[in-house]
Amino acid sequence: MDSSVDWEAKKDAEKRARYAPVLGFFNSLPENLGWTLMQFNFTVGVRGSISNVDSGVQPHVNRPARAHFC
Repeated sequence: MDSSVDWEAKKDAEKRARYAPVLGFFNSLPENLGWTLMQFNFTVGVRGSISNVDSGVQPHVNRPARAHFC
């Protein structure tokens, strides 16, 4: 994630581009009565690793849903 010097600027630009249509839509509503929708980006990161051996947590296994017939 942060191995690049400009990762924060790139991530911010990605988020702004992703949500620009949403902001435009809500800000263009005729009944907005003077309010403006704004965007504030933040990224939460966690460093390190979790070992399922150390914690006793079993890995999640995706299993297909079973059909139940009555």
